[in-house]
Amino acid sequence: MEYERRYVAFKTKLGWTGLIQSDSTVRRISIGHLTRQSIQNRNEFADYRSARPDSFETGLIDALSAYAEGVAVDFGDWRVDTLGMTRFEKRVSDCCRQIPFGTTLTYGQLAEQAGFPKAYRAVGSVMAKNKFPIVEPCHRVVAAGKNLGGFSSPQGVSTKIQLLEMEGVDWPAARAPKAKKLQRRPKNKKRVLASR
Repeated sequence: MEYERRYVAFKTKLGWTGLIQSDSTVRRISIGHLTRQSIQNRNEFADYRSARPDSFETGLIDALSAYAEGVAVDFGDWRVDTLGMTRFEKRVSDCCRQIPFGTTLTYGQLAEQAGFPKAYRAVGSVMAKNKFPIVEPCHRVVAAGKNLGGFSSPQGVSTKIQLLEMEGVDWPAARAPKAKKLQRRPKNKKRVLASR
């Protein structure tokens, strides 16, 4: 099925967001850009022409903007483009979309919910390829222990931390380590770094 090849870029509190949508199907979302131009420079948007936000169905734009303000938006009714996804990927995606606002699961827990309890690494790969961040809230899926895992936005894991904190999830292990302070170098000695 052919659809009009256009995208919209709009600014939210999370930075610039790019959206490819046709009818009520979400084709691609890209969040956390510093400029509109950085969306246009992404390969997945290269074959699309830019459109004005008011020429798009504004429901999803409004919902993403409200979410960026900290509103607990339910994106469950938005259909996502699953063309090219395996049955496993679709199942993981469906289970991820059911994770509530302000809640996290580990990759292993999501694998278990999807019916593949030993496939936590494969779940991580599915999350890394997520084309619909926020609508498919991969930021709510974290590594076991004190590690956040990754996040594929231009600002990386810092965007994941921002999203989790906005949802009220306290993740102290995700905080950046304190900067190391240079100590005064004794004569004829090498410079040493010390943590505070």
